[in-house]
Amino acid sequence: MANCFITNFNFSTLFILLCYNSIMKKDSTIKYELMSRMAVDSFYSSFALMFIVIVTAAPFWEGRYKVFLSFWTVSIFIVLAIRLYYAKQFLNRNISLQKAYKVLTLFTLLSALIVSSGFIFLFFADDFFHKAFIVMIIAGTSAGAIITLSYFKRVAISYIAIILFPLIYALFLQENTIFHLLSYLVILFFIMLSIFIAKYNKNIVDTIISRNNFISIFEEMPIGVFTYNQDLILTQANKALAKILQVPQEKLINLDLKKLKDKSILEPLKKVFKNEKGYYKGPYQTTLSNIKIWIQLNAIPMYNAEGNIIAGLGMAKDITKEVENQKKLEYQAFYDSLTGLVNKAFFYNLLKQFIKKLHRSNQFCHSFFKNRQKSK
Repeated sequence: MANCFITNFNFSTLFILLCYNSIMKKDSTIKYELMSRMAVDSFYSSFALMFIVIVTAAPFWEGRYKVFLSFWTVSIFIVLAIRLYYAKQFLNRNISLQKAYKVLTLFTLLSALIVSSGFIFLFFADDFFHKAFIVMIIAGTSAGAIITLSYFKRVAISYIAIILFPLIYALFLQENTIFHLLSYLVILFFIMLSIFIAKYNKNIVDTIISRNNFISIFEEMPIGVFTYNQDLILTQANKALAKILQVPQEKLINLDLKKLKDKSILEPLKKVFKNEKGYYKGPYQTTLSNIKIWIQLNAIPMYNAEGNIIAGLGMAKDITKEVENQKKLEYQAFYDSLTGLVNKAFFYNLLKQFIKKLHRSNQFCHSFFKNRQKSK
């Protein structure tokens, strides 16, 4: 039994070194996001793994393996504690992405090595019932690991390989046909988990890429773009909106729109939560910079996967110059540049509007023109 245990330990050690040297390289932005998620999940997975170790050791604790189980439990606790320490350091931005990636990968695979070694030792240690118990524990540990480790495909596959391959080898060593058949099932189980990890990892990476693309477009849009929740709290705002409102971008985040001085845009913003589009075009007085501008505002709903409205997306455009130019053109068209008095075009335009109003109400009028320039 001791020779089998040492053989498995050496095999796992060699495997972990090969896996550690072949971890894939990813784009730094995506890798940082993946590492952040993995660091957060490592807190939950570490406590879960420690619980599994304690549950596994409990049935054997009163036997002759008490010293080994004590050493095994303490070892995995130390490795997980170091892993959590570096995860926290990375989340607090005290260590670089590259260092965090190497350290967390190393201690994640090292925890798999230690856990697998204890499982295999206990597998050879007792009767059929305890062997079946260990197989169930190993299968559960492997399946649970893929959710928290699939952010890095090769790390996750390496982890479950370190957990499952020694078990497959140990099952082949058994003289019972049932264990031989079980070893093939474990191989199939490993293949299925690997396929799931690859698909799950692809979905995660695609999601992050899509979100990063959205953020890039969001930030670089030439018009003001912002998102807000059902409480009318501004959750995101791009640089163009900050430029329009003439305030720092960070001051817009978490701004309560209900407390704005100018309430003219509130109703269009509220419409999105009734599954309607909001629109406003007109003057607006800003709250933070206290300036008067003309804006064109469009608001549309944002939905989740279930089709429920979760937020509103607003798009604001500063049309102050357009309005001023339009007013300037209207003045030049309807007012005399020398005297500043209204001209014929103004009168004809006013008369045209008046006639249209009468036509809508089925009324009539008479008009009389006199050219004063030719009168004596």
